[in-house]
Amino acid sequence: MVDRVIVENVSFSYDEGKSALHDISFKVSPGEIFALFGPNSSGKTTLLRCISGLLKPSAGKIYIDGLSLTGMAMAERARRVAVVHQIHQSTFPYNVETMVLMGRTPHLGFLGTPDPEALAVARKAIADMGITHLAHRHINRLSGGERQLVLIARSLAQETGLLLLDEPTTYLDFRNQNQVLQQVRGLVEKRDLAVIITLHDPNLVIQHAHRVLLMQEGQVVGIGSPRDQLRRETLEKIYHLPVEEVISGNHYFLVPREGCCHDHEH
Repeated sequence: MVDRVIVENVSFSYDEGKSALHDISFKVSPGEIFALFGPNSSGKTTLLRCISGLLKPSAGKIYIDGLSLTGMAMAERARRVAVVHQIHQSTFPYNVETMVLMGRTPHLGFLGTPDPEALAVARKAIADMGITHLAHRHINRLSGGERQLVLIARSLAQETGLLLLDEPTTYLDFRNQNQVLQQVRGLVEKRDLAVIITLHDPNLVIQHAHRVLLMQEGQVVGIGSPRDQLRRETLEKIYHLPVEEVISGNHYFLVPREGCCHDHEH
């Protein structure tokens, strides 16, 4: 099986010369949710933008479906990589179906208009996300969780093999966080997608990701299964925060230790 994504020795520096990524390497296979996890400014979003083609690495190579991202035309990239950013408000009065149809743009010719096939693909994406009942609702009249599902449906309409999710659970409540990630996991299994996702909550990584890349200051701290990588001592080291491991049956959680703020101040 060809790896969906190969990142080889990637480094990146911004114009002011500050190095944001240092020699990052990993592979992601179809059918896998691969999480990027670490503190703010650890390089997660920068790495995601390099993989999407929005940023060009200063060193190293990135391959999508065996093809080098370097020199790949924008239209070709859009047919291979779909990106879902954090929740946003739409300026225009689009309904859900129209918003999802926009995902077909990379497959349409110049000034192309959606045909019955494009509409069928969009409606299937809407159905796969379980939001058919919202198809004719205005996007800005939906809850945060519903809007995020719409954005993911739009990315599915691109029919790419790679989905990049940048903090998709930000601003969502407990129920919506889990609804969104459960839907993503179901899609990975159903469509054999590869998903790279940035998350801030270690427990969401443990619950939903197959593997995790743990980052700090643009460098790899560890890579492997979430249960192996997200340990108390590791999180205490990179977050400078006392952490407690909670084990209940087969469930494993990480929580800030009681009185942690007082302990940290002293």
